[in-house]
Amino acid sequence: MEIERIVVGPLETNCYLVHDGDVCWIIDPGADADQILQRLEALGWTPVAILVTHGHFDHVGAVQPLQRHYDIPFWAHRDEAEVLAYQTPERVLENWGVRIAPIPAPDRWLEDGEALSLGTTSWRVWHTPGHSPGSICLVGPGVVFTGDLLFHLSVGRTDIRGGDVGRLQASLRRLLSLPPETRVLPGHGPETTLGFEIQHNPFLWGLDASGV
Repeated sequence: MEIERIVVGPLETNCYLVHDGDVCWIIDPGADADQILQRLEALGWTPVAILVTHGHFDHVGAVQPLQRHYDIPFWAHRDEAEVLAYQTPERVLENWGVRIAPIPAPDRWLEDGEALSLGTTSWRVWHTPGHSPGSICLVGPGVVFTGDLLFHLSVGRTDIRGGDVGRLQASLRRLLSLPPETRVLPGHGPETTLGFEIQHNPFLWGLDASGV
């Protein structure tokens, strides 16, 4: 398995290309479709699906052009339907001053606990709300894509539409059930490990995985 990170858009979102065998996923293509396309072509990787950890514009802004170029499906958690519908190009431009393509309806709604396969690797969908109602983590072999749930030394905001502090903390507790050596690939900022965040991230202090 190989993972490439591309930082895109004005909010410096991490778009990830995950490759195994002859296929790859595009995770969180928030902007700069041309940049993502160029990197895929340089690597010679063939995407088979677009997955998003949640529906905020900075994670979905380039879904439409990439989907049209490759004729591949777009997957998101079903509880993110309202968030995706709310992120219209007009509203994003008015509120954030950012231009995005219209966001298409997902071709498949992901479910908590659902098993996914990419090449020879197995993945699990975890519904981890708090930053938004339909936020997910993608848990793979030794790695977790956390979206805007957990960052290096920080966590996702809850003061925006659909945010909920209590649900975010519950999602973080669930994340703590993973091994401490798990690589954490967040939606913004540098890669980290779960063990490092447990020791150094003040937002995790006092949380534990008991009862998860």
